[in-house]
Amino acid sequence: MASSSKRARSSSTGENFLSKDNEKAYDRYSACKISHSRILIQSDINFDVLPLFSTIKLQFILTHPYAYNLETFLQFLANMRITPESTRLSSFVLQQRVQITKEDLGKYLHLRTEGVRAHSISLESEYNWTAINQVLRGLDQICHLPRVYTLNQNARIIQHVLRSTVIPKAGDRINMTPLLSCVTYLIMTDTPFDEAQLILDYLQSLTDIRHPSTKRKKNIALGHLVCYVLEKKYSLIHPNPPTEEPIFFTNASFRALFSHGSDSGGEEEQEP
Repeated sequence: MASSSKRARSSSTGENFLSKDNEKAYDRYSACKISHSRILIQSDINFDVLPLFSTIKLQFILTHPYAYNLETFLQFLANMRITPESTRLSSFVLQQRVQITKEDLGKYLHLRTEGVRAHSISLESEYNWTAINQVLRGLDQICHLPRVYTLNQNARIIQHVLRSTVIPKAGDRINMTPLLSCVTYLIMTDTPFDEAQLILDYLQSLTDIRHPSTKRKKNIALGHLVCYVLEKKYSLIHPNPPTEEPIFFTNASFRALFSHGSDSGGEEEQEP
């Protein structure tokens, strides 16, 4: 991947980037590990997953396979800028200026564009987690509990799908982030939340990678969603064949959630 990306960049230096800083950012994004979002095919798995998401509008994302060229996504990230209110992304891809707005995500990905902003809840330092812990774990605890093995069955499945498809999480599968807990709770309580904003906030968080001070490089994902919207809105398709495509969920990945080893807390849960 690195060699092909360097060839693409060196053959058109200055033509694919709006600034020298963006060109440097491209190298940092290229060096990151790519997380492939997973896709659900309910008929191919024994676990009844899709009904757990019936009260929200993420079904299109969860079930839509789309292959894309990685170079398109890397250029988008390298040149990406986001408005202060985080409702519009602007970039420069394949020598064309593009924008992705919250309304675009609603239109092309069929997402809700109004409701609770999950990131706002998860970032509150003094937030009372009692209600969330009652729904997700059946426990009266005021603090956030990160361990996956404490979740009830539905919560385990929902967070597993979220962290593999909608808001990919790098690192171990033993612990949940506050954001994962919040979104899982909103889904289980049928609380309308701003699904498009969830995607925008995730993409906005990837801008940390472009800063040299960032010590740990994050996994980057959602390229299939960005490239799909660019194709539908601008008819923008990379001239070379697709290099990336989503991975399909299997029964093994869900069985791993309930394996005896996942309760030990000592090692990372591995998906076959």
